[in-house]
Amino acid sequence: QPGVTENAYLFLRRQKKAGNARRVFLVKGQGGLDKDRARFGQPQKMDKRRRTRRTDIELVYAGTDLLKDEIALSLTRKDPGPGAYHLPEQLPDHVFEEFCAEVRMPGGWEKKRHGIRNEALDLAVYGKALTIVLKADKIPDWDKPPAFARPLDDNTFSRRTDGQEMEE
Repeated sequence: QPGVTENAYLFLRRQKKAGNARRVFLVKGQGGLDKDRARFGQPQKMDKRRRTRRTDIELVYAGTDLLKDEIALSLTRKDPGPGAYHLPEQLPDHVFEEFCAEVRMPGGWEKKRHGIRNEALDLAVYGKALTIVLKADKIPDWDKPPAFARPLDDNTFSRRTDGQEMEE
């Protein structure tokens, strides 16, 4: 809808000013089997003379069809561990329905019927894209993980959500 993109960019700029530049990411899905799985880049902006200009915004671009393939395979794994997608049994039924809202066709993923919700699947795709961009899927040494993958008490990227601040 009109204004959504500009509002998202405004939100991201505010987060940058608040010191959350590496905690908040905007994701743009890109359908098609010829897209990169995930990449980090600037959106193209055109000035009035139709020239490309740089922007201060960086987006996570998610190749939605390829990543939905990966999520679907991850959900079918029977054994826990790397590459498995773990969903707690306590999730409401509608979350599981959202993971099943689309079907794989020869050209990519399509909703089974108009109006059906698929947010859980889309959010799984966006999360997978972010792990790829941050290289969280290929951490070489778990004894010395990057800051975002450290335990809560030593993680400068995490914030408590229960209203209590971490002790410094």
